[in-house]
Amino acid sequence: MFFKKKKQEQLSEMLDSFWETADEKLRNRDMHLEQMKTEWEQKVNQIHNDVKKHNLALEDLFDEWENKSTSEETLEREHMERLQQEKNFLALFEAYLDQFFSLKRFAGKKDMQWEEQMELMEVRLRKYQELCNIMVIEPGEEPVDYDFHEVIQLADTEDPSLDQKTATVLRCGYLYKGEVKRKAQVSVYRLRKEREANE
Repeated sequence: MFFKKKKQEQLSEMLDSFWETADEKLRNRDMHLEQMKTEWEQKVNQIHNDVKKHNLALEDLFDEWENKSTSEETLEREHMERLQQEKNFLALFEAYLDQFFSLKRFAGKKDMQWEEQMELMEVRLRKYQELCNIMVIEPGEEPVDYDFHEVIQLADTEDPSLDQKTATVLRCGYLYKGEVKRKAQVSVYRLRKEREANE
């Protein structure tokens, strides 16, 4: 009995030790599972936050793209409006140029005071033309230049020094920003002998 009691005590101790060890292992496993669960939740939350940030960044990008498209459309519209304004401005200038040229050509020749007044106006207007990047094509002493002149008529001359030079301007031409927008229509002297030989 003594042995039996001793064995029972040993068995009881072993069982207690086993249950303590099992209990400790279960507690450790539960702690480990809890820690894994916490880490997993943190990772899921981090992924969720990253996806949220990514979505917000995409939304910002789409908003920026939409704003850029709108800005480009606005710029295109404003550019087209400026082109139309420039076209209207040049049409207005051409009307002014034709009227002023006609006044100078016909009215100025009949009255000296009127001619002087027209010359004064022309000097003042030339300043504003330069500010607007406009240069009226003036007849010069040089031979006709087909880049700037459109020959409409020929005028006979016997003077060889006048050959191929502008006789009269029939309609003014002009350059805008260095580009010929309208050639001057002119009458050009042609040496009579040369013309008769060509005919």
